[in-house]
Amino acid sequence: MTTKPIWAKKVSVHIQQLELIIKSISSLLSTLQEAIFAFKKTLVAITGFTGIYALFDKLDFNLVSKLLG
Repeated sequence: MTTKPIWAKKVSVHIQQLELIIKSISSLLSTLQEAIFAFKKTLVAITGFTGIYALFDKLDFNLVSKLLG
């Protein structure tokens, strides 16, 4: 039975760490998106001004497209 070289074990650990980081960032972005949506709904409920909602829709698209590449 062959065992993995030490460098391969280290690479495997680093890949697992990167996967966790990516999952954490994804979760953070999802939470941020939910917070922005809740903020938009609150602004519309308080002001009744739907133009703000449309403005934030454009902002959301730009933000998400920049973050996702």
